[in-house]
Amino acid sequence: MMDRDSRLTIDYLRGQPEGGVVRWASDHLTAERPWAPGWIDVRIPDCGPPDMAWVWTILRPDDPDRAMPGQLWQFPWPQDLPGRWSPRAVCEALSDWAARHAGRADLGFEWDSAAGPSAILELVGERAAADGPVWDLGGGLRVVDGVMDDLLELFAEAPDEAARVMRALRAAGASERRRGSPPEGPR
Repeated sequence: MMDRDSRLTIDYLRGQPEGGVVRWASDHLTAERPWAPGWIDVRIPDCGPPDMAWVWTILRPDDPDRAMPGQLWQFPWPQDLPGRWSPRAVCEALSDWAARHAGRADLGFEWDSAAGPSAILELVGERAAADGPVWDLGGGLRVVDGVMDDLLELFAEAPDEAARVMRALRAAGASERRRGSPPEGPR
């Protein structure tokens, strides 16, 4: 049985014109840093499948977080740079996915480097900059109250994602500390 998001994505791709180009974006790569390590969440910034912040999550082939059966939107793909994906590799991964799952080998994929951050990232940034109580999540990671509300809501809806999200948050916090962010502020 296929999950809802994968079905919506397949329907979206099947509805594209013959030989069409699907523009994609990601908060994980920017024009200043055109590569993504770890995993990469991919979105379609203009008129993609409805109600989806991210359409695909691409993982390293050795990533222990595997998709549930029928959850096609999360899939492994080899990195083309040492420990990273370039936009070219992401385009290849999406082309392969579209051909295998939607029968659309004719579609092209193109990185929209000017798309800007996703609405979700902008909201998280606003909340992180807000005043209010700060929660200590351990490992030097502290978040403001609004972010904690979002995390609790996510964990209630998808408890199997809690461990993955916490690992990602701690990794992001560790990365910030390595870059020299002051430890006293929430992240």
